[in-house]
Amino acid sequence: MCEDDIDISRCVPVSNPFRELLTHELALRLPNDTISYFQKIGDEFGWPADRIIELYLRNLASTGHRISLDLPILDAERAREAVGDSF
Repeated sequence: MCEDDIDISRCVPVSNPFRELLTHELALRLPNDTISYFQKIGDEFGWPADRIIELYLRNLASTGHRISLDLPILDAERAREAVGDSF
């Protein structure tokens, strides 16, 4: 079938129902030394720092690994809602 044989005017556009599940843009403020750390890792593989950070965070989320943070809990109920029952 040639490209000329397709009449796209008869096609009905359908939005992707999984679009919202794919990605969300998020702006993060990171110190320069943190960005430099990930940039050095990225330079080894020829990837930009933002992609390395994305892969690192995705790995943490998929494995369920949690880093230990010594942060005071300001509002325990709000924190519980943010992370669910695993808190």
